[in-house]
Amino acid sequence: MSLDDYKVVLYRNRPDGWVAEVPAIRGCYALMPTREEALAELGSVFEMIAAEYGEKGLSLPADSSKGVAEGLVPWIHQCVCCACA
Repeated sequence: MSLDDYKVVLYRNRPDGWVAEVPAIRGCYALMPTREEALAELGSVFEMIAAEYGEKGLSLPADSSKGVAEGLVPWIHQCVCCACA
């Protein structure tokens, strides 16, 4: 599986920065100053976690979330710390 097989959630982190995460994989997130950096770092984090799973002979967990393409309401981060949503 690749990062493209998962839903990625991106949201603001106050006072500065952005968080990019894959909710389906525990610990798969990145906190960086810009959106672009957060997404790039998330790719590196995903690869590291995928390698660790592989070394243990395990498969990455499937992303069981459903999105708009399936006609369901997507998971939306509800930010309470700022007006970024």
